[in-house]
Amino acid sequence: MGRDIKFKAKRLDNSKWVYGSLVKTPFGTFIEWYEDSICNKVEIDSSTVCQYTGKNAENDIPIYEGDIVECTYFNEQGDDTHVKGTITWEEDIWGFVLKDYMFENMSVGNRYRGEEYIALPGTDDTESTIKVLHSKFDKEDGK
Repeated sequence: MGRDIKFKAKRLDNSKWVYGSLVKTPFGTFIEWYEDSICNKVEIDSSTVCQYTGKNAENDIPIYEGDIVECTYFNEQGDDTHVKGTITWEEDIWGFVLKDYMFENMSVGNRYRGEEYIALPGTDDTESTIKVLHSKFDKEDGK
């Protein structure tokens, strides 16, 4: 079983997102992708490079490092809890986690900001959902 190792970053020429393989050279950092058997390559802002986590959110949207996501968990009573935070690589566990998160239990009214990190729910878990809101490199409207 193979892994999909891909990246996204902001283009230097127009600040739009571009997706593909990360290529570092002495002349700059680029994202490269193939379209109609043609190799395309564009220079990117290396400070905006985000790696694909290997997981997808609702509507099969890929989740990348640096994405701001909202997770909804449902407990046995059907109560929902919302957690909103930033996807981050955590060296301690060698995996992607949710950091800088805000936890809110809708039925009880609890709300607090997390100190450490929490694991993401499985994307195949029918009792929870993940929605990508935008990237930490974007404005709240996703642009």
